Amino acid sequence: MIPSDVKRMGRPRHSPVERLRAKLWYYAVKSRTSLSDYQLDLFFLEKLGRRPKDPQMRSRIFETIRLHGTLPSNGNHPKRDFDLIQLVEEETAFAGTAELFYSPYWQLLTRNDLEIVVYHDIAQAAMSRLGLARTDYYGEKSIRNICHQSHEKVMPSLPIPNDYMYKMYGQMLHKVMKSGSPTLDNLVLLGALFREAYLACALEIAIQVRDCYCELLTDYVCQDWLDPIAKALQEIGEGYLVFSHAYDYMYGPAEKPPYDDFPLAVVERPIWYAGDVTSMNQSGRQLEEWRRLELLKKQGLEGV
Repeated sequence: MIPSDVKRMGRPRHSPVERLRAKLWYYAVKSRTSLSDYQLDLFFLEKLGRRPKDPQMRSRIFETIRLHGTLPSNGNHPKRDFDLIQLVEEETAFAGTAELFYSPYWQLLTRNDLEIVVYHDIAQAAMSRLGLARTDYYGEKSIRNICHQSHEKVMPSLPIPNDYMYKMYGQMLHKVMKSGSPTLDNLVLLGALFREAYLACALEIAIQVRDCYCELLTDYVCQDWLDPIAKALQEIGEGYLVFSHAYDYMYGPAEKPPYDDFPLAVVERPIWYAGDVTSMNQSGRQLEEWRRLELLKKQGLEGV
């Protein structure tokens, strides 16, 4: 598992993933209602029969989650003996928000197992939820045969390129992932498939999955309701799964990321003079943010 924060006195410090998880749930709830944090507090306290005589003396539950990413109470808090996630989920207007909080995505972001079976199981469960399946041995042979026939019709005099099947895999995966609106389950599947391929030393497949995952993550964070946490979700979603630039959120400069020093994680990255690489890295971050903002603007215009 991911190393926990350094032990200290007082309340344990939540990890960036835990804070992000709480905030994503909060904004999912807020996207379903026009109620303010104040009104949400009173609504659910009243549902419990605990509306305070002086509303100003209430516990600022939703405001605390929004500002600090505090995990919603699960009933074990000494001052809040109720399960806030379930309490909200029971309201018809907020049905489905609990699934976001308990999504396997958060588990995926906080694991660095070196056992392929861990990610295989996560991927299989995600495929089942999405109505997808992986071909068996014979299905793979059939698809390969179709690909060879298609290639021969177009370029009969040339041998099929070595990377043809890898690109075909990527195209098929991309098509099925883009067939509907991006969901957290889509990201779970792609993240697990990437780790599975990575640990199996299937670099070409890992690259195809990585590219699909990053593109889908960008589409996901560009939903209007996620705008307040879009940058953090993009950085953590990429960094904890496929890149290194966000690991400092969790590890700090003295710790070693679990994957990023492996050859398969870096073999395709360009090599250049050290003094220039820093500026390249910074330019890449700026370009990614610019693209995100442009996509948000485009979506805003299309919605007019």
